[in-house]
Amino acid sequence: MASSSREARPGPHSPVEDGRGSGSPKVVSCWLPKGGVAKSTRTLELGYSLSHLGFKTIMLEFDPQRDLTKRVFNNEQTRARYNVRMVDPARILQQSGHHQPQDTADDDDGVDDELPPFYYFPDLEDFYNKSNHHRPNNVYDTVRSQYLGEGSTALNTPELVEILPPSSEGRGGLFLLPGHPQINKLDEQVALAYNGLSGSQIKATVFNDLCGKLAQKYRPDIILVDLSPDKGALNGLVILSSDLLVLPCIADSSSFAAISDVIPAMETWHYRHERQRTDIENPHRHKMRRPEVAIAGTIQSHFTCKKKKKKGEGKPPKRRRQPRQEAENDDDDDDDQEAADLEHTSAGAEGADGGQQPLTVTTKAFLMYMKCIDYATSEVLVPAVRGINDGQSRLQLLDGQAYINAGVSTEAYCLGRMPDYHSIANVAHRCGTPAPFLTSNQFPGGAQRVSSWRNVIDGISLRILKLLGKPVPRNPELEETPQR
Repeated sequence: MASSSREARPGPHSPVEDGRGSGSPKVVSCWLPKGGVAKSTRTLELGYSLSHLGFKTIMLEFDPQRDLTKRVFNNEQTRARYNVRMVDPARILQQSGHHQPQDTADDDDGVDDELPPFYYFPDLEDFYNKSNHHRPNNVYDTVRSQYLGEGSTALNTPELVEILPPSSEGRGGLFLLPGHPQINKLDEQVALAYNGLSGSQIKATVFNDLCGKLAQKYRPDIILVDLSPDKGALNGLVILSSDLLVLPCIADSSSFAAISDVIPAMETWHYRHERQRTDIENPHRHKMRRPEVAIAGTIQSHFTCKKKKKKGEGKPPKRRRQPRQEAENDDDDDDDQEAADLEHTSAGAEGADGGQQPLTVTTKAFLMYMKCIDYATSEVLVPAVRGINDGQSRLQLLDGQAYINAGVSTEAYCLGRMPDYHSIANVAHRCGTPAPFLTSNQFPGGAQRVSSWRNVIDGISLRILKLLGKPVPRNPELEETPQR
Protein backbone atom coordinates (compact mmCIF):
# COMPACT_ATOMS: atom_id res chain seq x y z
CA MET A 1 0.00 0.00 0.00
CA ALA A 2 1.46 3.29 -1.02
CA SER A 3 1.81 5.77 1.77
CA SER A 4 0.23 9.20 1.46
CA SER A 5 -0.68 12.09 3.73
CA ARG A 6 -4.29 11.01 3.74
CA GLU A 7 -3.70 7.27 4.12
CA ALA A 8 -0.89 7.21 6.62
CA ARG A 9 -1.55 8.01 10.21
CA PRO A 10 0.28 11.06 11.61
CA GLY A 11 2.89 10.75 14.32
CA PRO A 12 2.14 10.20 18.00
CA HIS A 13 -0.33 12.56 19.61
CA SER A 14 1.06 15.58 21.37
CA PRO A 15 0.01 16.00 25.01
CA VAL A 16 -2.41 18.77 23.99
CA GLU A 17 -4.01 16.87 21.10
CA ASP A 18 -4.12 13.62 23.06
CA GLY A 19 -6.53 15.02 25.64
CA ARG A 20 -5.20 12.53 28.19
CA GLY A 21 -1.79 14.03 28.84
CA SER A 22 1.65 12.65 28.19
CA GLY A 23 2.52 9.07 29.04
CA SER A 24 -1.03 7.87 28.52
CA PRO A 25 -1.68 4.19 27.75
CA LYS A 26 -2.66 2.95 24.32
CA VAL A 27 -6.39 2.34 23.88
CA VAL A 28 -7.72 -0.52 21.72
CA SER A 29 -11.46 -0.78 21.09
CA CYS A 30 -13.24 -3.97 19.98
CA TRP A 31 -16.37 -3.17 18.00
CA LEU A 32 -18.48 -4.28 15.08
CA PRO A 33 -22.07 -3.15 14.38
CA LYS A 34 -23.35 -6.69 14.85
CA GLY A 35 -24.00 -8.78 17.94
CA GLY A 36 -22.82 -12.33 18.56
CA VAL A 37 -19.37 -11.96 17.01
CA ALA A 38 -17.42 -12.83 20.20
CA LYS A 39 -16.35 -9.26 21.05
CA SER A 40 -16.34 -9.98 24.79
CA THR A 41 -14.61 -13.34 24.29
CA ARG A 42 -11.85 -11.82 22.18
CA THR A 43 -11.43 -8.90 24.60
CA LEU A 44 -10.94 -11.26 27.56
CA GLU A 45 -8.55 -13.47 25.58
CA LEU A 46 -6.51 -10.46 24.48
CA GLY A 47 -6.41 -9.22 28.06
CA TYR A 48 -5.04 -12.54 29.33
CA SER A 49 -2.56 -12.75 26.48
CA LEU A 50 -1.22 -9.20 26.84
CA SER A 51 -0.85 -9.69 30.58
CA HIS A 52 1.11 -12.92 30.11
CA LEU A 53 3.29 -11.15 27.55
CA GLY A 54 4.26 -8.67 30.27
CA PHE A 55 1.90 -5.74 29.61
CA LYS A 56 -0.27 -4.32 32.37
CA THR A 57 -3.76 -4.28 30.90
CA ILE A 58 -7.08 -2.76 31.97
CA MET A 59 -10.36 -3.83 30.36
CA LEU A 60 -13.34 -1.47 30.28
CA GLU A 61 -16.83 -2.75 29.47
CA PHE A 62 -19.27 -0.35 27.83
CA ASP A 63 -21.81 -3.04 26.94
CA PRO A 64 -25.05 -3.12 29.02
CA GLN A 65 -25.28 -6.90 28.49
CA ARG A 66 -22.12 -7.26 30.65
CA ASP A 67 -20.99 -10.54 29.10
CA LEU A 68 -17.38 -9.71 29.86
CA THR A 69 -18.11 -8.83 33.49
CA LYS A 70 -20.18 -11.95 34.07
CA ARG A 71 -17.51 -14.15 32.57
CA VAL A 72 -14.84 -12.62 34.80
CA PHE A 73 -16.95 -13.28 37.91
CA ASN A 74 -17.59 -16.85 36.80
CA ASN A 75 -14.04 -17.45 37.99
CA GLU A 76 -14.21 -18.88 41.49
CA GLN A 77 -11.13 -17.08 42.81
CA THR A 78 -12.24 -13.69 41.50
CA ARG A 79 -15.73 -14.24 42.88
CA ALA A 80 -14.40 -15.14 46.33
CA ARG A 81 -12.08 -12.13 46.36
CA TYR A 82 -15.00 -9.73 45.87
CA ASN A 83 -17.65 -11.72 47.77
CA VAL A 84 -19.92 -12.26 44.76
CA ARG A 85 -22.33 -15.17 45.06
CA MET A 86 -23.81 -17.32 42.31
CA VAL A 87 -27.55 -17.61 41.75
CA ASP A 88 -29.70 -20.20 40.01
CA PRO A 89 -31.99 -18.76 37.30
CA ALA A 90 -34.65 -21.35 38.14
CA ARG A 91 -34.77 -20.16 41.75
CA ILE A 92 -35.15 -16.54 40.64
CA LEU A 93 -38.07 -17.50 38.42
CA GLN A 94 -39.61 -19.44 41.29
CA GLN A 95 -39.28 -16.52 43.71
CA SER A 96 -40.84 -14.12 41.20
CA GLY A 97 -43.82 -16.44 40.73
CA HIS A 98 -43.13 -16.97 37.01
CA HIS A 99 -42.18 -20.61 37.36
CA GLN A 100 -42.92 -23.45 39.77
CA PRO A 101 -40.39 -26.28 39.84
CA GLN A 102 -41.65 -29.69 38.80
CA ASP A 103 -39.91 -32.26 41.02
CA THR A 104 -41.07 -35.38 39.23
CA ALA A 105 -38.24 -37.67 40.30
CA ASP A 106 -38.38 -40.00 43.27
CA ASP A 107 -35.54 -38.17 45.02
CA ASP A 108 -37.89 -35.41 46.22
CA ASP A 109 -34.98 -32.97 46.37
CA GLY A 110 -37.00 -29.92 45.34
CA VAL A 111 -34.92 -29.47 42.19
CA ASP A 112 -36.75 -28.74 38.97
CA ASP A 113 -36.48 -31.96 36.98
CA GLU A 114 -38.49 -30.57 34.07
CA LEU A 115 -35.84 -28.03 33.05
CA PRO A 116 -32.34 -28.90 31.84
CA PRO A 117 -29.46 -28.17 34.23
CA PHE A 118 -28.66 -24.48 34.53
CA TYR A 119 -25.26 -22.97 34.85
CA TYR A 120 -25.36 -20.59 37.77
CA PHE A 121 -24.46 -16.99 37.03
CA PRO A 122 -22.95 -14.27 39.25
CA ASP A 123 -25.34 -12.03 41.17
CA LEU A 124 -23.84 -8.57 40.77
CA GLU A 125 -26.47 -6.56 42.65
CA ASP A 126 -24.63 -6.70 45.98
CA PHE A 127 -21.41 -5.82 44.18
CA TYR A 128 -23.01 -2.72 42.62
CA ASN A 129 -24.51 -1.71 45.98
CA LYS A 130 -20.99 -1.33 47.39
CA SER A 131 -20.24 1.34 44.80
CA ASN A 132 -20.53 5.06 45.53
CA HIS A 133 -19.45 8.35 43.99
CA HIS A 134 -16.19 8.48 45.92
CA ARG A 135 -15.23 4.83 45.29
CA PRO A 136 -17.08 3.66 42.18
CA ASN A 137 -16.57 0.03 41.16
CA ASN A 138 -18.20 0.05 37.71
CA VAL A 139 -18.10 2.17 34.58
CA TYR A 140 -21.56 3.71 35.02
CA ASP A 141 -21.03 4.97 38.57
CA THR A 142 -17.61 6.27 37.54
CA VAL A 143 -18.86 8.61 34.81
CA ARG A 144 -22.45 9.31 35.83
CA SER A 145 -21.56 12.48 37.78
CA GLN A 146 -20.30 14.21 34.64
CA TYR A 147 -22.98 12.83 32.35
CA LEU A 148 -26.08 13.10 34.53
CA GLY A 149 -25.05 16.01 36.74
CA GLU A 150 -25.31 13.94 39.91
CA GLY A 151 -23.15 15.41 42.66
CA SER A 152 -19.76 16.84 41.79
CA THR A 153 -18.65 16.99 38.16
CA ALA A 154 -15.18 15.81 39.19
CA LEU A 155 -14.33 12.32 38.04
CA ASN A 156 -13.16 9.98 40.80
CA THR A 157 -10.75 7.15 40.12
CA PRO A 158 -12.63 3.82 40.12
CA GLU A 159 -11.70 0.69 42.02
CA LEU A 160 -10.79 -2.06 39.56
CA VAL A 161 -11.39 -5.80 39.74
CA GLU A 162 -8.09 -7.67 39.84
CA ILE A 163 -8.16 -10.71 37.55
CA LEU A 164 -4.47 -11.56 37.20
CA PRO A 165 -2.08 -9.89 39.64
CA PRO A 166 1.34 -8.82 38.37
CA SER A 167 4.00 -11.46 39.01
CA SER A 168 7.76 -11.64 39.27
CA GLU A 169 7.73 -14.10 36.35
CA GLY A 170 6.94 -11.24 33.99
CA ARG A 171 3.14 -11.16 34.00
CA GLY A 172 1.95 -7.59 33.66
CA GLY A 173 -1.39 -7.94 35.45
CA LEU A 174 -4.99 -7.81 34.22
CA PHE A 175 -7.78 -5.65 35.66
CA LEU A 176 -11.41 -4.89 34.81
CA LEU A 177 -13.71 -1.92 35.27
CA PRO A 178 -17.02 -3.83 35.23
CA GLY A 179 -19.93 -2.94 33.00
CA HIS A 180 -23.37 -1.85 34.19
CA PRO A 181 -26.86 -2.47 32.76
CA GLN A 182 -27.64 1.27 32.72
CA ILE A 183 -24.58 2.40 30.78
CA ASN A 184 -26.73 2.90 27.67
CA LYS A 185 -28.48 5.79 29.47
CA LEU A 186 -25.39 7.85 28.83
CA ASP A 187 -25.74 7.65 25.07
CA GLU A 188 -28.31 10.47 24.97
CA GLN A 189 -26.07 12.68 27.09
CA VAL A 190 -23.16 12.26 24.69
CA ALA A 191 -25.47 13.15 21.82
CA LEU A 192 -26.40 16.39 23.63
CA ALA A 193 -22.71 17.21 24.02
CA TYR A 194 -22.10 16.63 20.33
CA ASN A 195 -25.07 18.83 19.46
CA GLY A 196 -23.39 21.71 21.28
CA LEU A 197 -25.97 22.23 24.03
CA SER A 198 -24.61 24.93 26.32
CA GLY A 199 -23.02 23.43 29.43
CA SER A 200 -23.01 19.89 28.07
CA GLN A 201 -19.75 19.96 26.10
CA ILE A 202 -17.79 18.61 29.05
CA LYS A 203 -19.57 15.30 28.58
CA ALA A 204 -17.61 14.76 25.37
CA THR A 205 -14.36 14.70 27.36
CA VAL A 206 -15.29 12.15 30.01
CA PHE A 207 -13.69 9.12 28.33
CA ASN A 208 -10.35 10.89 28.07
CA ASP A 209 -10.72 11.96 31.70
CA LEU A 210 -11.40 8.36 32.69
CA CYS A 211 -8.32 7.08 30.84
CA GLY A 212 -6.27 9.83 32.46
CA LYS A 213 -7.42 8.86 35.96
CA LEU A 214 -6.63 5.21 35.28
CA ALA A 215 -3.20 6.15 33.96
CA GLN A 216 -2.36 8.20 37.04
CA LYS A 217 -3.28 5.54 39.59
CA TYR A 218 -2.71 2.19 37.85
CA ARG A 219 -0.21 3.09 35.09
CA PRO A 220 -1.38 0.48 32.55
CA ASP A 221 0.34 -0.18 29.25
CA ILE A 222 -2.85 -1.06 27.35
CA ILE A 223 -6.55 -0.29 27.82
CA LEU A 224 -8.95 -2.67 26.06
CA VAL A 225 -12.55 -1.53 25.57
CA ASP A 226 -15.41 -3.96 24.99
CA LEU A 227 -18.28 -2.14 23.24
CA SER A 228 -21.85 -3.05 22.38
CA PRO A 229 -22.78 -3.35 18.68
CA ASP A 230 -24.73 -0.09 18.96
CA LYS A 231 -24.05 2.83 16.60
CA GLY A 232 -24.87 5.45 19.24
CA ALA A 233 -22.88 8.50 20.24
CA LEU A 234 -21.29 6.88 23.32
CA ASN A 235 -19.63 4.17 21.24
CA GLY A 236 -18.53 6.83 18.77
CA LEU A 237 -16.88 8.88 21.53
CA VAL A 238 -14.95 5.86 22.81
CA ILE A 239 -13.83 4.70 19.36
CA LEU A 240 -12.73 8.16 18.23
CA SER A 241 -10.70 8.45 21.43
CA SER A 242 -8.92 5.13 20.79
CA ASP A 243 -5.63 4.35 19.07
CA LEU A 244 -6.71 1.15 17.30
CA LEU A 245 -10.01 -0.39 16.26
CA VAL A 246 -10.20 -4.19 16.19
CA LEU A 247 -13.11 -5.71 14.25
CA PRO A 248 -14.11 -9.10 15.71
CA CYS A 249 -16.28 -11.06 13.30
CA ILE A 250 -17.43 -14.57 12.59
CA ALA A 251 -17.23 -16.52 9.36
CA ASP A 252 -20.71 -15.79 8.02
CA SER A 253 -22.48 -13.46 5.59
CA SER A 254 -23.80 -11.07 8.25
CA SER A 255 -20.28 -10.13 9.35
CA PHE A 256 -19.48 -9.40 5.71
CA ALA A 257 -22.37 -6.91 5.67
CA ALA A 258 -21.49 -5.45 9.10
CA ILE A 259 -17.97 -4.49 7.98
CA SER A 260 -19.52 -2.40 5.22
CA ASP A 261 -21.60 -0.59 7.87
CA VAL A 262 -18.54 0.67 9.76
CA ILE A 263 -17.81 3.63 7.48
CA PRO A 264 -21.27 5.34 7.64
CA ALA A 265 -21.17 5.18 11.43
CA MET A 266 -17.64 6.60 11.53
CA GLU A 267 -18.64 9.42 9.17
CA THR A 268 -21.45 10.51 11.48
CA TRP A 269 -19.38 10.26 14.64
CA HIS A 270 -16.42 12.11 13.18
CA TYR A 271 -18.51 15.02 11.89
CA ARG A 272 -20.12 15.59 15.28
CA HIS A 273 -16.87 15.17 17.21
CA GLU A 274 -14.83 17.53 15.03
CA ARG A 275 -17.60 20.14 15.04
CA GLN A 276 -17.27 20.43 18.82
CA ARG A 277 -13.49 20.00 18.97
CA THR A 278 -12.95 22.94 16.63
CA ASP A 279 -15.72 25.15 18.04
CA ILE A 280 -14.04 28.20 19.58
CA GLU A 281 -17.06 28.69 21.83
CA ASN A 282 -16.57 25.28 23.40
CA PRO A 283 -14.56 25.87 26.60
CA HIS A 284 -13.59 22.17 26.79
CA ARG A 285 -12.40 21.71 23.22
CA HIS A 286 -8.73 21.46 24.27
CA LYS A 287 -9.59 18.29 26.26
CA MET A 288 -11.16 16.56 23.26
CA ARG A 289 -8.83 14.17 21.49
CA ARG A 290 -8.11 14.59 17.81
CA PRO A 291 -9.69 11.49 16.23
CA GLU A 292 -6.97 9.37 14.67
CA VAL A 293 -8.16 5.86 15.43
CA ALA A 294 -6.60 3.40 12.99
CA ILE A 295 -7.88 0.12 11.61
CA ALA A 296 -5.99 -2.76 13.19
CA GLY A 297 -7.83 -5.47 11.26
CA THR A 298 -10.34 -8.26 11.72
CA ILE A 299 -10.25 -11.24 14.06
CA GLN A 300 -12.25 -14.02 12.43
CA SER A 301 -13.73 -16.85 14.48
CA HIS A 302 -16.48 -19.47 14.79
CA PHE A 303 -15.34 -21.66 11.94
CA THR A 304 -14.72 -25.40 11.94
CA CYS A 305 -11.45 -27.11 11.12
CA LYS A 306 -10.76 -30.62 9.98
CA LYS A 307 -7.63 -32.67 10.39
CA LYS A 308 -5.39 -32.46 7.36
CA LYS A 309 -4.66 -35.99 6.28
CA LYS A 310 -1.24 -36.90 5.06
CA LYS A 311 -0.90 -37.78 1.43
CA GLY A 312 -2.44 -41.18 0.81
CA GLU A 313 -3.73 -41.53 4.39
CA GLY A 314 -7.20 -43.02 4.68
CA LYS A 315 -7.65 -43.33 0.92
CA PRO A 316 -8.57 -46.51 -0.97
CA PRO A 317 -6.13 -47.89 -3.52
CA LYS A 318 -5.85 -45.72 -6.57
CA ARG A 319 -8.18 -46.51 -9.42
CA ARG A 320 -7.97 -45.31 -12.94
CA ARG A 321 -10.05 -42.18 -13.28
CA GLN A 322 -11.54 -40.36 -16.16
CA PRO A 323 -9.84 -37.07 -17.10
CA ARG A 324 -12.82 -35.09 -15.77
CA GLN A 325 -12.59 -36.80 -12.38
CA GLU A 326 -8.87 -36.14 -12.21
CA ALA A 327 -9.45 -32.47 -12.97
CA GLU A 328 -12.07 -32.21 -10.21
CA ASN A 329 -9.67 -33.87 -7.78
CA ASP A 330 -6.98 -31.34 -8.70
CA ASP A 331 -9.46 -28.54 -7.94
CA ASP A 332 -10.12 -30.06 -4.51
CA ASP A 333 -6.39 -30.18 -3.82
CA ASP A 334 -6.12 -26.51 -4.79
CA ASP A 335 -8.98 -25.63 -2.41
CA ASP A 336 -7.30 -27.54 0.42
CA GLN A 337 -4.03 -25.73 -0.26
CA GLU A 338 -5.82 -22.37 -0.28
CA ALA A 339 -7.55 -23.27 2.96
CA ALA A 340 -4.23 -24.22 4.51
CA ASP A 341 -2.82 -20.86 3.41
CA LEU A 342 -5.72 -19.00 4.99
CA GLU A 343 -5.79 -21.07 8.16
CA HIS A 344 -3.15 -20.22 10.73
CA THR A 345 -4.41 -21.86 13.90
CA SER A 346 -0.84 -22.77 14.87
CA ALA A 347 -0.83 -25.75 12.54
CA GLY A 348 2.17 -27.88 13.32
CA ALA A 349 3.03 -25.91 16.49
CA GLU A 350 4.59 -27.78 19.35
CA GLY A 351 2.04 -28.66 22.03
CA ALA A 352 2.32 -28.01 25.74
CA ASP A 353 3.24 -31.63 26.31
CA GLY A 354 6.00 -31.53 23.68
CA GLY A 355 3.96 -33.39 21.07
CA GLN A 356 3.34 -32.12 17.57
CA GLN A 357 -0.04 -30.57 16.84
CA PRO A 358 -2.10 -32.21 14.07
CA LEU A 359 -2.21 -30.06 10.97
CA THR A 360 -5.65 -28.56 10.36
CA VAL A 361 -7.35 -26.84 7.46
CA THR A 362 -10.53 -24.83 7.29
CA THR A 363 -13.56 -26.54 5.82
CA LYS A 364 -14.57 -25.18 2.42
CA ALA A 365 -17.89 -23.74 3.61
CA PHE A 366 -16.15 -21.40 6.03
CA LEU A 367 -13.33 -20.69 3.59
CA MET A 368 -15.78 -18.88 1.32
CA TYR A 369 -16.93 -16.62 4.16
CA MET A 370 -13.33 -15.84 5.12
CA LYS A 371 -12.66 -14.73 1.55
CA CYS A 372 -15.77 -12.52 1.68
CA ILE A 373 -14.70 -10.89 4.95
CA ASP A 374 -11.18 -10.29 3.61
CA TYR A 375 -12.74 -8.77 0.48
CA ALA A 376 -15.08 -6.52 2.49
CA THR A 377 -12.16 -5.26 4.56
CA SER A 378 -9.56 -4.75 1.85
CA GLU A 379 -11.82 -3.79 -1.08
CA VAL A 380 -14.72 -1.97 0.63
CA LEU A 381 -13.68 -0.65 4.06
CA VAL A 382 -10.08 0.33 3.28
CA PRO A 383 -10.81 2.08 -0.05
CA ALA A 384 -13.59 4.00 1.67
CA VAL A 385 -11.09 5.23 4.24
CA ARG A 386 -8.62 6.22 1.52
CA GLY A 387 -11.25 7.88 -0.62
CA ILE A 388 -12.40 10.56 1.79
CA ASN A 389 -11.60 13.74 -0.12
CA ASP A 390 -11.59 16.36 2.61
CA GLY A 391 -8.11 15.49 3.82
CA GLN A 392 -9.27 14.36 7.28
CA SER A 393 -10.03 10.65 7.44
CA ARG A 394 -12.68 9.55 9.88
CA LEU A 395 -10.82 6.27 10.23
CA GLN A 396 -7.08 6.12 9.69
CA LEU A 397 -4.73 3.62 8.12
CA LEU A 398 -1.27 3.07 9.43
CA ASP A 399 1.57 3.24 6.98
CA GLY A 400 1.57 0.14 4.79
CA GLN A 401 4.97 -0.94 6.05
CA ALA A 402 3.65 -0.89 9.63
CA TYR A 403 1.15 -3.64 8.76
CA ILE A 404 3.79 -5.68 6.96
CA ASN A 405 6.21 -5.35 9.88
CA ALA A 406 3.44 -6.53 12.20
CA GLY A 407 2.71 -9.57 10.04
CA VAL A 408 -0.63 -8.24 8.76
CA SER A 409 -1.16 -8.47 5.03
CA THR A 410 -2.55 -5.36 3.34
CA GLU A 411 -4.47 -7.71 1.04
CA ALA A 412 -6.76 -8.85 3.87
CA TYR A 413 -6.10 -6.80 7.06
CA CYS A 414 -6.68 -9.92 9.14
CA LEU A 415 -5.04 -10.09 12.57
CA GLY A 416 -5.81 -13.77 13.01
CA ARG A 417 -8.37 -16.54 12.84
CA MET A 418 -9.61 -18.47 15.85
CA PRO A 419 -11.54 -21.74 15.24
CA ASP A 420 -14.75 -22.62 17.02
CA TYR A 421 -14.27 -24.04 20.51
CA HIS A 422 -17.49 -26.09 20.27
CA SER A 423 -18.32 -27.71 23.62
CA ILE A 424 -15.10 -26.37 25.21
CA ALA A 425 -16.68 -22.91 25.14
CA ASN A 426 -19.06 -24.08 27.89
CA VAL A 427 -16.12 -25.27 29.97
CA ALA A 428 -14.35 -21.92 29.57
CA HIS A 429 -17.52 -20.00 30.39
CA ARG A 430 -18.21 -22.03 33.52
CA CYS A 431 -14.61 -21.67 34.75
CA GLY A 432 -14.40 -17.97 33.96
CA THR A 433 -11.15 -18.61 32.12
CA PRO A 434 -10.59 -18.07 28.37
CA ALA A 435 -10.30 -21.31 26.41
CA PRO A 436 -6.65 -20.65 25.36
CA PHE A 437 -5.72 -20.38 29.06
CA LEU A 438 -7.57 -23.38 30.52
CA THR A 439 -5.46 -25.47 32.87
CA SER A 440 -5.11 -29.25 32.85
CA ASN A 441 -7.47 -29.42 35.84
CA GLN A 442 -10.11 -27.37 34.05
CA PHE A 443 -9.76 -29.22 30.73
CA PRO A 444 -8.17 -32.65 31.28
CA GLY A 445 -6.56 -34.12 28.18
CA GLY A 446 -6.84 -30.90 26.19
CA ALA A 447 -3.26 -29.64 26.43
CA GLN A 448 -2.64 -29.77 22.67
CA ARG A 449 -5.77 -27.88 21.72
CA VAL A 450 -5.25 -25.29 24.44
CA SER A 451 -1.66 -24.80 23.29
CA SER A 452 -2.73 -24.26 19.68
CA TRP A 453 -5.38 -21.71 20.71
CA ARG A 454 -2.88 -19.97 22.95
CA ASN A 455 -0.43 -19.61 20.06
CA VAL A 456 -3.14 -18.01 17.92
CA ILE A 457 -4.24 -15.41 20.47
CA ASP A 458 -0.64 -14.62 21.45
CA GLY A 459 0.16 -14.11 17.77
CA ILE A 460 -2.77 -11.69 17.46
CA SER A 461 -1.59 -9.81 20.56
CA LEU A 462 1.92 -9.48 19.14
CA ARG A 463 0.56 -8.00 15.91
CA ILE A 464 -1.50 -5.48 17.87
CA LEU A 465 1.52 -4.53 19.97
CA LYS A 466 3.62 -4.00 16.85
CA LEU A 467 0.89 -1.82 15.31
CA LEU A 468 0.88 0.24 18.51
CA GLY A 469 4.65 0.61 18.35
CA LYS A 470 5.16 -1.28 21.60
CA PRO A 471 8.30 -3.38 22.17
CA VAL A 472 7.38 -7.02 21.91
CA PRO A 473 8.98 -10.08 23.51
CA ARG A 474 10.96 -12.26 21.15
CA ASN A 475 9.15 -15.56 20.54
CA PRO A 476 10.11 -17.37 17.32
CA GLU A 477 7.17 -19.79 17.64
CA LEU A 478 4.74 -16.89 17.26
CA GLU A 479 6.47 -15.12 14.39
CA GLU A 480 4.49 -15.81 11.24
CA THR A 481 4.32 -14.63 7.69
CA PRO A 482 1.80 -11.87 6.90
CA GLN A 483 -1.77 -13.09 7.23
CA ARG A 484 -3.53 -13.42 3.91
